[in-house]
Amino acid sequence: MVQRNKRSLLVGVILAQVALVLVFSVFMRPVREGTSEDFWWCACRVDLDGRDRDVFAGFYQPRDGWYIYYEQGIHGQFLYRLPRSEVLADYPEVLRRMVDAASHEDASPGLCRVREQLEKNRDVVEQNPDELLALICNVRLELLKQEDDGGYDYCLSAEEDFAERWRRIQRYWLNVVFECVFFSGLTVFALWPWLRGKGRTARSIHFGLTPFLLLLPYFLGYATWTFTSAGPSGGVFYPFAILPFRVVRFLGHIDQWCWEAFPKILEPLSQLLGPMLAVTGFGAPGPASAVMFGTVVAAITWTALRLRERSKTTCQSHQP
Repeated sequence: MVQRNKRSLLVGVILAQVALVLVFSVFMRPVREGTSEDFWWCACRVDLDGRDRDVFAGFYQPRDGWYIYYEQGIHGQFLYRLPRSEVLADYPEVLRRMVDAASHEDASPGLCRVREQLEKNRDVVEQNPDELLALICNVRLELLKQEDDGGYDYCLSAEEDFAERWRRIQRYWLNVVFECVFFSGLTVFALWPWLRGKGRTARSIHFGLTPFLLLLPYFLGYATWTFTSAGPSGGVFYPFAILPFRVVRFLGHIDQWCWEAFPKILEPLSQLLGPMLAVTGFGAPGPASAVMFGTVVAAITWTALRLRERSKTTCQSHQP
């Protein structure tokens, strides 16, 4: 009966953790649903709804049937996507407004050049918004190349970097699966001696190893921006779970050396934040300090179990 209750409690804890990861998977999803009005404003500054937008924003070339735009934040880009059908609904109006705006005397050189290219390929562009987006990008690159201030190379690399970011976004479900399995396995490891009725030494060892094992994915490259001003990021619930361990950094250079020695095999699993305007480190836990912290946890656990056993022995000896 006792064993069954223990197993039921363990299953309940695991199910609660899985539910927590699933809830956070919605909150932490790397790309959100966007609107056609926001997309066209970000792509070509055409205001379809009259809403005041005071943000630095842009777009990426369509991928997998999605049209993608972003708002630039200090610590990364906020991505949005919408299907082709929504983009097409406003496309004729967007074209008309762009042509009208380019005819004004105060029109920008870029807009004027877009209009010139549009008129040369009007039949193609009118049928396909992808052609307009490619045209805007090409004109922008031409102007940046003329300026020769590094902007041209940056824009080329930005699109290439986003290709990797988009690939990871498509694998976001792996983050969810990984964290569900990881937290379930960690819970089973921590509670296994208690579940099997082992002694205080086994329980202390498992409890002492749990902090290091919890931080192990971070040491291996997962969610590495968590302990910076970019905040919990790169994963689902995991970045929030390790955040309280920010204070576990006692050994300075030893921690730094150990952290660099760990192979970052989980880095490709982390979600990327995109270009940042600034980022500040707040201090992160180190492997050596995690081992030291775990040793203290193990010692406290062993002592508490020992005192509990002595207390039970004393109570039994005083019974008539």
